Order: sequence, then structure tokens, then C-alpha cells
Amino acid sequence: PLHIKSATPSILFEDTTNGYLAYVGDAQDFLTGDSPGADSFGIRSEGDIRLGTGGNNLRMTINSSGNVGIGTASPGMLLDVAGAASFTQVRARSSAGLGVTDDGGNGIFVQDGGNVGIGTTSPEGKLNIAKQGSSDNATFNIDTYSSGDSSQSVIGLRKASSNSVSTKTLVVDDEKLGKIAWYGADGDDFDEAASIHAEIDGTPFSSSDDTDMPGALVFGTTADGTGSTAERMRIDSSGNVGIGKTPDTILDIDSGAIGESSAENAGIRITGQRNGNITALTMRHEQAGGSATGADNGIGIKFQGYDGSNSYHNMGAIYVRSAEDSVSDGDSPGYYHF
Repeated sequence: PLHIKSATPSILFEDTTNGYLAYVGDAQDFLTGDSPGADSFGIRSEGDIRLGTGGNNLRMTINSSGNVGIGTASPGMLLDVAGAASFTQVRARSSAGLGVTDDGGNGIFVQDGGNVGIGTTSPEGKLNIAKQGSSDNATFNIDTYSSGDSSQSVIGLRKASSNSVSTKTLVVDDEKLGKIAWYGADGDDFDEAASIHAEIDGTPFSSSDDTDMPGALVFGTTADGTGSTAERMRIDSSGNVGIGKTPDTILDIDSGAIGESSAENAGIRITGQRNGNITALTMRHEQAGGSATGADNGIGIKFQGYDGSNSYHNMGAIYVRSAEDSVSDGDSPGYYHF
């Protein structure tokens, strides 16, 4: 065995032409940077340090700039791995963040705090996807390949009324669950132009049904000259549609709530633009259970006025009623009732 004993034991390798090549031994003797401890062991080379196994097979290189290469003899970064690698955890050592890129600099960046950017190193949310250039779209695809009729691609926006990921506290009526919003640049920042959000519409969960989760969809837009979105249309948990208001019927429209000027009237307009066709508003009647419309049953239009105290009262009506006990194919006589 080789036994070297001294105050600073080391081995010096010297080339008669090029001078000192390498040192092995007590780091305090030849690696004085960063103040090595008394028991530090060091390896120093005036050029590269190369490690090989299995004969003349290079496995790892530390070049004179301090870059480490695994699977490459010419590392271009502090750690340069050529080939497949497996990691349990990769952690940034500073608040500068962590990036994973291809050879063109495109990739994923994890900002200090956990925000993830794809195509940007300044993500403004938990996930920020950015695309630069005039010819391409910033595209987000979820693909499903399955022969099953019920298989589909799903984006899930989930909400619990708790501040911990380990606690799924029950949500309550009117609580917002998730939102999709569209923003446009104003020259300095992004402002919201339109949105769709979901909210609880009723009392969720019951002792008899722990999957009960009534919901509503709310559609909003930003009016010209304003800086925030306002609700325009709502589909409630019963399937009723309200335009400008919370619906009380299948379709409920209130133009006053959506900012119509005094010169305009609330209304529904249907325009047809085909020769030889009739543009029509069709209203149909069907008895409960799918049976034929019977005598005096039919369809009508009511005209109501507001009393100023939160109630509407009938002013008049037009009805079309069946004149026979049962409407049949090719035989549906009726009469007007005012």
C-alpha cells in the first residue's frame, strides 16, 4: 500500500513539458478557495478532469470553467447531461427560478413562488402560456383517444371552501366555482372584456344525496366606456335562461338591466333572409305525458304592467286555443281569445 503522511499530504503530477498537471490530497494545500476544512480532500487539475469506466469510455467531464458534463466531453452549462436522466426532485438554489429548455431556449420556467411559465419567464398566474409572433396561435390541446362513447377530454375547475388542499369544506349558495375570462391589452396591461363563470345556485349536499351540487352559468361582457364586466345572461340550476336578470321562467328578458337607452325598446327580433320562406316565431303546446292538446288548451301572449311595488299585473292577453277535444294530424282548428 501507498501511505503518505505529512502536515498537508498530497500527490503532485508534473509533466516535463507542460509543468504541473494535477494534485490529489489535502485540499488546504492546493484548493484554498472557499476556505476548505482541515479534513478536506481535493482533486485539482490545470485542465479538464475526466472520469471513465469500462475501458476507454468517458463518463463524466469537469472542464476548466467548472462545467460538468455527463455523457458529453464538452459541457456548455454548469450541468450538461446528454442522454436520459431520472430525478426525484430538481430544486432552484435562489429566487431567480428554475428553467427547463430545449437547445433553442424554448421550454418551461418555474418562478420563485411556484408560478409556471411556458414561453415566458414572467408568469402572472399558476400557469401562464405565451406565444410570440404574428402567424401562430397560443394553443392548449387536450386529446382523448378512446372507442368508448363516454370518453372525453375534460378541463376541471374545482373549488372547496377551505384554505388547505387536504380539506374539502362544503361550498355554499352563490359561491363562485370557476371562471373563464378573455382579456385584451390596453397598451400597458390586460383588461377583462368578457367572461363565463360558474357558481352554486341553491343548497348543495343533502343527507339523502351527497352528490347534490346545483349550479348556474353566468355570462358577462364589458360595455364600451367601462372597465369591468357585467352580467348579461344566466342559466340557472333549473335550466331557465335569464337575459339581463335572474330568470323566473324558461326564458326571461329584462332590457333595462343591460343598459338599453331610453330611445330603444326591449324586444326580440327575428329576421329571415331566404326567398320563399316564412320567418316565424313558433310556440307549441303539448299535454302532460305527451298527449294531444285538448279543447280550450293552447298558447298565449300576456301583457303586464309594473305597479311600482315589485309586482306585475295583467293588462291584456291574446290566446290561441284548440276548438276540439283533441288536436290530430291534419286537423287542428283553433280560435283567438282576447
